[in-house]
Amino acid sequence: MALLMALERRAEAERNGGKRFTVSVVGEVRKAGQYELENGSTVFDALVLADGFTEFASPSGLAILRLEGTKLVRILVDDDADASPDVEPHTAFLQPGDMVVVP
Repeated sequence: MALLMALERRAEAERNGGKRFTVSVVGEVRKAGQYELENGSTVFDALVLADGFTEFASPSGLAILRLEGTKLVRILVDDDADASPDVEPHTAFLQPGDMVVVP
């Protein structure tokens, strides 16, 4: 299901010229849903739109699910750069079709 949703959002972003795109924010956030973002937006921008974490959230397990070709990749995110070896410059910004998962 996540793979299909990611494919649909990627196609939508390509139709819109890639300036604005939709990502999903799911899990322990106050307002889970789909949000439209500008190019250059980060996970934290998406979390602000979702009104932040619930009291039950585990921010240390925060992840991005991203479709790379036909493969669904999980990128671990943490606000501590030393604890986030998966986050590199090319993965730091959200992309069309990404899903932010807050455990």
